[in-house]
Amino acid sequence: MSSFYYFAYGSNLLNARLQNRCASAKPVAIASVSGHAINYGMVADDDHGASGKMAMFRTENGNDQVHGVVYEMAISEAPVLDKFEGLDWDRPMKYTREPNLLVETPTGEKLQTVTYMVEPHPNPPHPYHWYWALCLSG
Repeated sequence: MSSFYYFAYGSNLLNARLQNRCASAKPVAIASVSGHAINYGMVADDDHGASGKMAMFRTENGNDQVHGVVYEMAISEAPVLDKFEGLDWDRPMKYTREPNLLVETPTGEKLQTVTYMVEPHPNPPHPYHWYWALCLSG
């Protein structure tokens, strides 16, 4: 099986949610990346209006850090993950794939991963309670 590492944060930290979308996803390690931050700055058009979804963005400030989980996934599922992360959305604000994010595990191991990021939003909207709960459950 040909595979890749995916750095998950936000609602994708919930194993069942990610594995429901991409069955091959197996957690490998917790990890972090410096010079990045998160907020709810990915604006999504939900059933009842706009809401915020978790968004990671570069800050270039070495004190900023994002924590997440590295999953190993089958390359054949990359298009499925792209679709769930909205790469085919036709709107100005959307995730972009970052194919070479270097993350570090607590033991100091460095892993090259794929993740999804946005440009920082100046005034991020609030997430819906159900989405916020998914992020906390992860």
